[in-house]
Amino acid sequence: MTAVLSRQDIQRLLKKKPPLIEGCIDIEKQLQPNSVDLTLRQIALLQSPGRIAVEDSQRLVSDLAPLVFDGLGFIDLTPGAYLITYNEIVHLPGLHKCQECAIGIRRITQSARLYSQLSPSIYD
Repeated sequence: MTAVLSRQDIQRLLKKKPPLIEGCIDIEKQLQPNSVDLTLRQIALLQSPGRIAVEDSQRLVSDLAPLVFDGLGFIDLTPGAYLITYNEIVHLPGLHKCQECAIGIRRITQSARLYSQLSPSIYD
């Protein structure tokens, strides 16, 4: 069993229905040797706590404050929790059969400036 999908594996899975990933901005630039770079659509600061409960009526979604990119395409981040929305949708076909499947996202340090493209990788 392959530990990481190859570029050829990813290209093959992009042609399936549904594709492994849809909504890519520029697949030629995003496709890497063993991954696909996801692009950032929006980032929002969590303004209030949410609540997870057994009953839907008791669940509570956090209030969000969307952040705006500056003229150079950056957002300055302060320590805290953020909700990130990507442009792409990732389909993991047969996930119920997959015992070891993950999406890895590089960690950004607290002092980093967030650029409008992050580079997660898909592992199988």
